[in-house]
Amino acid sequence: MGEIVNGKRLPSKDKLLTYLAVCRVASADFVQWLAAWERARTADLAQPAGSMRVREALPRRLGVHAAIRTEGAPGELPMYIPRDIDPQLRAALAEGVQQGCFVLLVGGASVGKTRTLYEAVRNTFPEWWLVHPADSEEIRTLAAAPTARTVVWLDELQRYLARDTGLAAGTARALLRAGTVLVGTMWPDEYATRIAPRRPGDDDHHASGRELLDLAHVIDVSPAFSGVERRRAHKLAGKDARIWEALDNTDAGVTQVLAAGPELLRRWEQATNPYGQAVITAAVDARCLGVGAPLTRELLADAVPGI
Repeated sequence: MGEIVNGKRLPSKDKLLTYLAVCRVASADFVQWLAAWERARTADLAQPAGSMRVREALPRRLGVHAAIRTEGAPGELPMYIPRDIDPQLRAALAEGVQQGCFVLLVGGASVGKTRTLYEAVRNTFPEWWLVHPADSEEIRTLAAAPTARTVVWLDELQRYLARDTGLAAGTARALLRAGTVLVGTMWPDEYATRIAPRRPGDDDHHASGRELLDLAHVIDVSPAFSGVERRRAHKLAGKDARIWEALDNTDAGVTQVLAAGPELLRRWEQATNPYGQAVITAAVDARCLGVGAPLTRELLADAVPGI
């Protein structure tokens, strides 16, 4: 009791929880107490360059899609609909509190990967530092002098896997040894391409990426809501009209509608500006052919006659 009452040193998490229980503090208030304990514990730790507290991170800047617009809908994003994978995901992240971890969500476009990951990370590590690196060089810099209680956010992980200069397994291991939590998302085709065994006689272009991905705890995100997930959505729909709209749409999945996927596709297919439509078509074709780098102005000009 002494170390808690006199404040001379920070108690352990277990001691704090025991103290709160003995004092009959409502369990709903534990979150605030633990957040304060986490801030006190990390107050003297070094802050990684360009980082922020997880709770301060804006989901849209982490890669969460913009939502459809519906009159009277509250907030920038729709209410989060709990997914079936949440318990598995949050259990995997919880292991990282003590020893670090690398968790990767794999799923198609607009299936809710990034939003699901954001909600889980915010729930598990609200007071940790979050780093959203621009490139692999920033990750290597962090690994050279890792900081405690840090989450490295790697949405669209393939962007960090260039053949010669991409994120290497050795860099990831150094971060994991320091207790860092690595989290990322990836499309199924990108993941499958990199983990496929090398054919005899072929160059192994993805050897480094395969070694890195072997370190990850991979969780697949379904492209469609399960019956249980739809029931959860129905319970929330009365508070957010966007969810009702998504549930009523039979042409696309709930998350795809919430992310405005069908509406964007319709605007592309029915575009009144033929040049803009042609530029987007060229970009889509390039992506389907495996081009991951930003397209140059010159390439788009050549791809769209008349510009």
